[in-house]
This record gives sequence, structure tokens and C-alpha cells, in this order.
Amino acid sequence: MQQFKLKESGAKEIINQSLKVTVPIILVSTISGGAFSIINSDNIEPINLYPYFFIIPVVGFILFFSIRKGTKRQLNIYRNYNLTITDEAIVRVQGDTPPINIPFDEVKKIVKSKKGWLTIIGASKSNVIIVPVQLEGIDELEQVLLEKCSLEINIPAKINSNYLSIFSVFLMLGGMFAVYTSDNKIIVSLSGVLITGVLIWSFINIITNKNIDRKTRRNSYYVIIVLLSVIGIVISKLL
Repeated sequence: MQQFKLKESGAKEIINQSLKVTVPIILVSTISGGAFSIINSDNIEPINLYPYFFIIPVVGFILFFSIRKGTKRQLNIYRNYNLTITDEAIVRVQGDTPPINIPFDEVKKIVKSKKGWLTIIGASKSNVIIVPVQLEGIDELEQVLLEKCSLEINIPAKINSNYLSIFSVFLMLGGMFAVYTSDNKIIVSLSGVLITGVLIWSFINIITNKNIDRKTRRNSYYVIIVLLSVIGIVISKLL
């Protein structure tokens, strides 16, 4: 039996890399949400900017507090990351996430990203182990996986997942903008279908992903409120 854990500074490195992507996305989404509400307002009077001198600092504080709290939770999760290689399987335990056990004979594919992260894919979509490059002895782990699984490690030539995440956010924002501001029934219908599909797909992926902690998966049910709101607006505009 072999055990692998993250380097001492590994958890902080992972969180810092994640923040470089998530913070700009959160800021753009928040600003866009405020812009949508102003544009969609029926008030024809000149916009009074004085309330925003109070609203903006309050929203900023809430965002800062939420990001800080989420960061602490993620740090605790990654600090408890433990990967065990037994005689028969790969077992991953990680904080407040369900344990993942993938027998060697069920490993379908091992993918290595350009940054060095490994993704071990099991028999089902929910059985996926993500191995950060910050893992101690990751080179040794690669050799063990090659011997135990009898598979080559693939390095796909595809777009960085961070760019895909940013693109999907802007796609969603564009769809939301069209739904809330357009009166063209075709544009509203297409945008509504796009948003509905993306939200449902994201929701299913989050609640079935064993690499996401339980609290995040519970909070994902708020997506249903957004989904119902979008559907309601689309129906009202079509009728």
C-alpha cells in the first residue's frame, strides 16, 4: 500500500490558481447582473447614482466575505487530500467529499493536463479522481499507474479548461442579456433554451461530481430558482 499527500504549500497553490479564474468571473457576473437590472428597468427618468455609493461597497464586502469563507473551506478540503494505492484499487479521500474507489481493472483512461494534473477516469462519469500536480511524489505515482493499469497517460491537445470556463460564463451572460432585454421572440426563445440547457447540465454535473464538497453541491440547488426565473421570463415574453 502506498499513500500520497499534497505538498505542504500545495493547498494554497491550488486555491491561488483557482482564484485567478474565479474572482474575475464573479466580478464580471456581478457587474453584468447590476447592468441587466438597470437596462431592464422601466424607469425613464435619469438614473440616480447616489444609492450605488452605498450598494457597491456593501456588495463588495459580501463578495469579499463569501470568497474568503469559500477559500478557507476549500483549503481545509485540499489539506485533507489523501490518495492511496492498494493492491487492487486507487482510493481518494478528500475532506468533505465522498470517497472515490476505482479498481485498476475499471480504469478507462488516464489524462495528464499541460499543467501536470492527472485525471483518472473510472467506469462511470461519477468515478473520476483528479490528482493535483502539487502532489508529493506525483512522478512516482505516474509510474505506479502505468504498471498497475497497463494504460498510457494521454496528454490531449485541447483548449485549456480555464478558457472554456470563461467562455461558458460569457455565453451565459450573453444569453441572460438577450432574455432580459430583447423583445424579439426568436432571440428570447433561443437564448432561453441555451440558458436552460447549460443550467441543467451544470446542475447535474455538480450534484454527481464526487470531487466537489457537500456544501457546494447543496448550494447548487439554488440554480433551480434561477432556472425557474428564466423560464418564467421567456414564457411571459412569448405570450
